[in-house]
Amino acid sequence: MSLSSITRPSWKDWVERNAQPKQRYIIPSRSKPTRWQKPGPMTRDQWVSFYKWLEARGGTNHQNAQPTTRLEPNPSPNRQERRQVIPGVFFCVNSQMKDKREKRRQLQAKVEKLSQPRIIREKFVAPPIVPFAYRPQLSYRDPPRPEIGRPVPKPPVPCCFQHEDIEAAFWANIRFPVSKKALRAKTTQKMYELAQPKSYPPKPHCPIPKNTNDQPRKRKKMSRKQWRQHLARIDYLSMPNPRVLAELPSCDCRNCLQFKSRCELCGCRYNHPVL
Repeated sequence: MSLSSITRPSWKDWVERNAQPKQRYIIPSRSKPTRWQKPGPMTRDQWVSFYKWLEARGGTNHQNAQPTTRLEPNPSPNRQERRQVIPGVFFCVNSQMKDKREKRRQLQAKVEKLSQPRIIREKFVAPPIVPFAYRPQLSYRDPPRPEIGRPVPKPPVPCCFQHEDIEAAFWANIRFPVSKKALRAKTTQKMYELAQPKSYPPKPHCPIPKNTNDQPRKRKKMSRKQWRQHLARIDYLSMPNPRVLAELPSCDCRNCLQFKSRCELCGCRYNHPVL
């Protein structure tokens, strides 16, 4: 053993070994292939198009080349001589276009002015909702309040028992304080009925058939004859009792005989029913 290893404490080796920065391995991202980088070999047509592109844009002459300017054709003198200029017509057309443009601009300004509100108000910001406990007062009585001293604190229970009998005796002798309201409460008839177990009718031995006599018959559309009989029956039932008509005095006045007016209630020939 060397002298340095004896004098140097052992924990320094652990510090140097764990004090180095952690080397994180990052997966390199795969670059997208260009139009010339393809997984398989290029075809003949692709090589032809590549060489054409290289001749036109890939050489040094293309980088140092100056942009070509488009030469405007010189107008021929004969054509310029043959052209006739009428300044009056162009002046008239130009003035009409100016008027239309000005009218369109005025209409646009008017629309923008009318679209603005007369009184510009600030944007409405709703006030924050005030949280409150949901305790609705459904009646005029005071809301129920918890009784003083309740809920009762949990009784102290030991962490372990030496025997099962000791544990059973502990839970058998434990007592909880009874509420004062529960001692003074009186059961009502409704509370007694609700406390009883729900009773069900005994299950029948065999299924009971449905009573078809109690169910009304399905309505059907009346025929023409049935409809006529129905209307005649309604007219007959709407007529007054013939005994009542016989007891009423008859009227042979000129108006009744001429117009043959009868009362709608009792069927007499008077204008108004006799009560």
